Amino acid sequence: MNTLELKIPPVVVVAMTGGLMWGVSQLLPNLEVLAEYQWMARPFWIAAVIVMVGGILQFAVKRTTVDPHRVGRATSLVTGGLYRLTRNPMYLGMFLGLAGLVFYLANLAAIVGLPAFIAYMDRFQIEPEERKLTELFGDEYTAYLARTRRWL
Repeated sequence: MNTLELKIPPVVVVAMTGGLMWGVSQLLPNLEVLAEYQWMARPFWIAAVIVMVGGILQFAVKRTTVDPHRVGRATSLVTGGLYRLTRNPMYLGMFLGLAGLVFYLANLAAIVGLPAFIAYMDRFQIEPEERKLTELFGDEYTAYLARTRRWL
């Protein structure tokens, strides 16, 4: 199972999850019960962009890599701003975008993608990243792990 660690870019995981959500909603059209809440997609998508861009900008200020497949190239630890609330604002933003997709599709079955996304990201993206960052930043990163939640 380690062969999937840090292999699939997170944006591809989001696209695949979104495809899964769309496919499930097409297979189970009787679960289209959210049509009156379809408008809620937009606020989720706006929040997703704000959170992701905010996370990226904080990496840019610290002049460290945002490439999740080259964690070993990180030059500094980002712990301020959004990173005080969540260790993974970029992934949280992706999750918010997928949550918006649930409302856009207006199909309750699409919700299956949300826990699938979290489970995949936790196991194959975040855990390997955290191991590498612990190696790179040691006690400083361990202390950050203890005080900051993974998602929210």
